[in-house]
Amino acid sequence: VIAGVQQIIGSVPGSAVVQSSGSGRIAVTTTKDAMTKVRQFVRGENEAMLRQAQIQFDIYSVKHNDGDERGLDWGLILNKLGTAVSGGVTAPSTLTSSSAGNVALSILSGQSNSKLSEMIGGSKAMINLLSTYGTAVEHKPVSLLTLNRQWARKANVNNKAYVSESVPSTSSTGTSTVGLKTSTVTTGDRYLVQPSILDNSTVVLKFGIGLSSLVDIVNFTSGNGVSSQTVQTPETNGVIDQATIALKAGQVLAITGLSRVITSDTRRTLTEDTPVGLGGSTKVTRVREDFIILVRPTILLGS
Repeated sequence: VIAGVQQIIGSVPGSAVVQSSGSGRIAVTTTKDAMTKVRQFVRGENEAMLRQAQIQFDIYSVKHNDGDERGLDWGLILNKLGTAVSGGVTAPSTLTSSSAGNVALSILSGQSNSKLSEMIGGSKAMINLLSTYGTAVEHKPVSLLTLNRQWARKANVNNKAYVSESVPSTSSTGTSTVGLKTSTVTTGDRYLVQPSILDNSTVVLKFGIGLSSLVDIVNFTSGNGVSSQTVQTPETNGVIDQATIALKAGQVLAITGLSRVITSDTRRTLTEDTPVGLGGSTKVTRVREDFIILVRPTILLGS
């Protein structure tokens, strides 16, 4: 505003403009004709700055879930190895959920006329299987109200603490100890807008959207026994979109092409190279989320 007033009165000899930093007012000294132009200019700027706009975001997310769980849980009882030795082997605990279906097989014990019952009676095997697929739709309405040319921010975030660092140290008794340092990861939804309302009711809108979520906090362990130390690393997933657009009041902008994929593949077996068929389970999940974001500015009446 000061620069605009100075440009109006710059060619008039003896003119000056002074700003009061405390109240924000300005004092102008100039001729009558130039003062009329200054008054019209300042009145127009005041009216423009007092205009208000409401920015409406509608975030629609379509989430596709696809999962597969497989496991072989068995217990083998060896009643006789030679003449005086017996033993047993069991599979690792399964990763499959309680919703999984199963096919079970048991070897009856105490059957005197069966060699199989005599050798491995009491053994059992169970196959766990589960395949899942589902689709979910979520709608998040977010409304921001702000003055013309002013920023507005809104956020819905979550904080999660984790162990970020281990610090070896020595206690007062001379024994070694391990200290821990923690950090915080912040995820959630963030919205940022700045509307500029023109005289023809066009809204030049600067906006930014950030959607993030915490996928997992992974543990990393080093050392063994008393020297073992564990730190954690958060895994996050998110989408960000920023743009500057021009819309008439009431028009809607549709933003597509934003998506994120979260996958997880967990395997549990007897050893690293042992196949699942010898006892163990696998659990695979895949989640794909597609976003459609609608942006609609509205100029408030009377502003």
